[in-house]
Amino acid sequence: MSAFLVLVAGIIAYSTIFTIPLFDYAGMLAGRPALIHAVSFCLHLVNAVLIFVLFRALTGEAVAPVTGMLAGLFFVLHPACTEAVVVAENVLVLLSTTFVLLSLCLFTRATESQSVKTGAFAASLFCFVVAWLADSSAIIVPPLVLVIAFCLRDRASGARRFTPQFCYWAVAIVLVATYMAAGRPFPVRVPNVMGFTEYLRLLAAPTDLSASHLAPAAYSIMGLTVLAALLVLAVMLRSVAVLSVVWVTFSLLWVSGTAASVQEKNVYLSAAGVALMIPWAFSRIRPQAARVAVGLVVAGMVFVLAGATLHRNTVWHDGTQLWSDAVAKTSQKDAKALSGLGRAYLLEGYLASDAQAAQQAHAKAAENLRLAVSLEPDDEKAAEDLGIALVRAGKPEEALTTFKDVVRKNINSQTCLAHIGDLTFGGETTSELDDAREAIPYYRKAHELKPLTGHSLARYAMALVAVGDLATAEGLLTLAVDEGTEQSRSLQPVLNNVQDTLKKIESLDQQATPLLLKNSNDANGLKLRAQALALQSDFQQAVLVLDKLRRTSVPDFSTWLMAGSVWAKRGETDQFILEWSVPPTKPASVSAWTELAKKCASAGMWDAAFEYLSSEPSSHEGIVAPYDVLQDIGRELNRAVPEHLSRK
Repeated sequence: MSAFLVLVAGIIAYSTIFTIPLFDYAGMLAGRPALIHAVSFCLHLVNAVLIFVLFRALTGEAVAPVTGMLAGLFFVLHPACTEAVVVAENVLVLLSTTFVLLSLCLFTRATESQSVKTGAFAASLFCFVVAWLADSSAIIVPPLVLVIAFCLRDRASGARRFTPQFCYWAVAIVLVATYMAAGRPFPVRVPNVMGFTEYLRLLAAPTDLSASHLAPAAYSIMGLTVLAALLVLAVMLRSVAVLSVVWVTFSLLWVSGTAASVQEKNVYLSAAGVALMIPWAFSRIRPQAARVAVGLVVAGMVFVLAGATLHRNTVWHDGTQLWSDAVAKTSQKDAKALSGLGRAYLLEGYLASDAQAAQQAHAKAAENLRLAVSLEPDDEKAAEDLGIALVRAGKPEEALTTFKDVVRKNINSQTCLAHIGDLTFGGETTSELDDAREAIPYYRKAHELKPLTGHSLARYAMALVAVGDLATAEGLLTLAVDEGTEQSRSLQPVLNNVQDTLKKIESLDQQATPLLLKNSNDANGLKLRAQALALQSDFQQAVLVLDKLRRTSVPDFSTWLMAGSVWAKRGETDQFILEWSVPPTKPASVSAWTELAKKCASAGMWDAAFEYLSSEPSSHEGIVAPYDVLQDIGRELNRAVPEHLSRK
C-alpha cells in the first residue's frame, strides 16, 4: 500500500510530463519524445519505490511501513529532481540511480543473515557494474556498502567479514582501470566547496530552481558544520542516518567539479540519500503529541513539494520561458542561461510562420547570445549560434566577423568554416569570381573535416564552377543532386552543363594538342587552347596564349571577342583596350565594341561592358552614348542594367 501511494504521488506530480518538449541537449534521442519521457518517468517512479524498499530492508519491523513511505514520497516529489527527469540526455543518470539502489537492496538482502547469500550478492555486484556503465557517479556504491556492513549490521553477523566489501572495491578498481585502458580519461573531479554548499542548499531548500545556477561567491560554513555534526551523531547512533549522510557527502563531492555552473540534475542521486533521512528522523520522535504535530507538518511539506514539482514541470513546457526564468534568476550573469535563451529564441524564430515575428525572435536570440559570448569568449557553440542568429536577423557582416573569430581560435570548427564560405560566396558562377576564390579554402577545409551537405555543399560546388575547377565541381554536384531535395534537383541543369563543358574542354585539347606539337605557333591550335583554358577559368594562362597568338599571327574576330572577355574577367579592360584597340575584320553590319559589350553583359560583367563602350576606340564606331547602348543590350538579353552605370 505504501509503495502504491508513492507511485500515485509521482504520477500526479509528473502528470504533464508527456506534453513537455524533448529537451535533449546532446541530440542523441531526438524524434522520440514520448518514448524517452515514458522511460524517464517510469525510472523515477521505480527509484522512489526502491528507496522505500531499501529503507524497509535496513530498518525492518523497527519502523512502520507508513513511516518508511516518507522516503519514497520526499524523493519522488523533490522539485530539484525535475531536471533529471524531463531532460532526455539525463536518462542515464536515472538508470544509474536505479541500479545503485538495486545493488544496495540486494546487498542488504545478501547480508541479512550470518552467511552471505551468493545469488543476491552476485546480483548486487552486477547491478553495481551496470550502474557504473550508465554513469560514473555510481562509484559511491563501495563506501555505501561499507557503511551498511559496519554500521547497520550486528557486529557478530557474517556481514562483518571483510570479503564482501573487498569485492566491491576490487570491482571498482577493475572498472576504473578498464575505463582508462580504453584510452578515455577517468572523470576525476576536484571537489569545489562553493559548488558543494550550493548543492546542499538545493537539497535542503529547493528554492530559486533554474535550468542554470552560478556557484555562490562564498561557501556556507553552517552547511558544512551541520553536515559534519549529523555525521558524528549518526555514527554514534549507528542508524540509517549514517548511510544518508555518507551518501549525500560522497555523491556531492563527486559531482562538485570545478565548473562555474551548478546543474540540478547532479543532485538526483544525492536526493535519494536525503530521502532516507526523513523517515529516520520522524521515527526518532517518541512523544505521541510531538509525533502528531510533526506528522501534520510533514504532511504539509508533502503537499508543498508536490505543488512545487508540478509548477516546476510547467516551466519546462516552453524553452523561452525556461531560459528566461534562468536568466532572471542569475541576473544576466550566467553564460549558460543566456545561451539557452538565445537558442530558444532561435528555434522560435525558425518555427514562426510570420516574417516579422521571426525577425524579432532572431534579434532577441542575437542579443542574448552576444551577452553569453561576452561572458564566455571561448564558448565556441555560443559564438556559432550567435553567427546564425545574426544571419537570420539580417546582419551578415557581423555574422561573418563572428564566424571568423571562432575559426581564428579553432581552425577545425567545421560548421563555422562552412558558414564563412556561404557568407563570402554569393553563389553566382561568374560575377563573384573573387568571392568564390576567397570562399573555396574555407569550404575545402570544412569538407575535409566532415563532408558538406545541403546548401553549403551546393555553394561549394558552384564556387568551384566559378573558378573553373570543373572536375572537382562535377563530383560535388553529383553528391548534391543525389541528396534528392528540391534544392539539389535544381542543380541538375548545372551538373549537365558542367559535364558538357568538360567534354568540350577535352575535345578542344584533343584538337589543339596535335596542331601545337607540329607547330607551337599554329594560330588555330593556340585559339583552341585558349578556348579550353577560358572554359576552365584559367585566365592567367589564357592571356599568355592569346598574347602569343596576337604576336605570331592576325587574330580573327571571334578570337578578339574571346580575348576581350578574358581580360574583363581578370579586371584588366584598360590593358585590353591598349593592346587590342583595333578589332580585326568583322561582319559588315556589326559594331565590334557593341558585340564585345554584349558578350561581357551576357556573362554578368556590366561594368566591363560599359568600360568597353566608353573607350576611345569605340567612339570611332560612332558610340557616343554608352549607357543607351547598354540599355539596348539589356532589352535584347532580357536583363536589367545595373542602375549605378547610369551615373557614370
